Amino acid sequence: VPTFALVRPAISNVHADMSAMGASVFDDAIGAIQLVDNAFDSISREMDATKTKVFMSDSLLDVRAVDGDEAVRPMSPDDSVIRAVSTNGVDDMISVFSPDIRIDALRTALDTALEVLGDLTGFGQQYFRLSPSGGLRTATEVASDNAALMRNMRRHEIVLGGAARQVCEAALASM
Repeated sequence: VPTFALVRPAISNVHADMSAMGASVFDDAIGAIQLVDNAFDSISREMDATKTKVFMSDSLLDVRAVDGDEAVRPMSPDDSVIRAVSTNGVDDMISVFSPDIRIDALRTALDTALEVLGDLTGFGQQYFRLSPSGGLRTATEVASDNAALMRNMRRHEIVLGGAARQVCEAALASM
């Protein structure tokens, strides 16, 4: 009696024919994982791009070097106060730039990407949801949301049951 068992998910391995090894539950979801990553990166870039910036006139900033020559203060993307360049001879002392963030569109994109990931992995579209919609839910709604996950778990339990049985038989045979 072999003293080991191959434990694999109930997903066929499409990469190696006749292989005893299964494939990961995330095997078909590589594109969805990239989609989630892109949506999350978009939110991060949007947060950086919409930081409030204050443009200040040279007269409000001390830009003189020690020897009296004008020194230009280098600007970094993290600066919230920026040296303003006068345009058309108009010199605003202070102007604030505070763009609106497109959070609704970005949140929808991330939620959609997470739904696709949940669907392709077999966990169900609501599995990776960031936050529930709120409010009380009936038992039927909860069961409906978890139906895909439960069906997928049952398929994996059948395969894992055979491996667990084989390990138990090996343990009993060695006594």
